[in-house]
Amino acid sequence: MFAPVARPSLADEWQRFLEPHGWQWFWTLTCAYGAQQHKIDKLFSVAIQRLGRIAVGRRWYRRAAVPIVWARVTERSRTRERHVHVLILSRGADLTWAENEDALLHWRQKMGFAQVKRLSSPRRAVRYLAKQTDDDAEIDVSPDLKGSQTS
Repeated sequence: MFAPVARPSLADEWQRFLEPHGWQWFWTLTCAYGAQQHKIDKLFSVAIQRLGRIAVGRRWYRRAAVPIVWARVTERSRTRERHVHVLILSRGADLTWAENEDALLHWRQKMGFAQVKRLSSPRRAVRYLAKQTDDDAEIDVSPDLKGSQTS
């Protein structure tokens, strides 16, 4: 009687939300064996704060338009260890690869491996990040990205 309505998946909705932002960098962060989520969150926060200070200066977070926004997904590997993928966008500051690497120094010292890639195809990176939501991963975005759809 009724034709089934095709509904977009959760991954499709995340992709639709994240695509318009013009992402510039992709981080892959591994975590130490048995790392707890609160420790991952803390060290990730330190990396973002360092990146903001590098880009704009000490009080970067007090600006009306925060220059660093991010979206991250925390997933588990086959061995059930956590790792994190992050999309980074710098508004108003053109960050270099070395500045991204510097921001992740503390992560490497305390948690594990960190890889930085300049995005040549932000759409592919967004699709990769969004598809992880179908695989029992946790996705989070910076507070300044929520509800915003501007590049």
